[in-house]
Amino acid sequence: RGRQALNNDDYANEWNLLIDYEVNSHVYAHIGAGYILPGSAAEEFFGNDDDTIFTQMWLKFHF
Repeated sequence: RGRQALNNDDYANEWNLLIDYEVNSHVYAHIGAGYILPGSAAEEFFGNDDDTIFTQMWLKFHF
């Protein structure tokens, strides 16, 4: 899309819940979830105002 001037600077509000846990000295876990409520600028740029929910999980192994 390149650069585009928008009529509004209200892009979005985002709320996250993150949990980080050290399982032991070799394994680290992360779990997260978020909710995004798009603002006027996001609707103008993307063409919709659909709310978004995401989840994520990752593990880190250290040897």
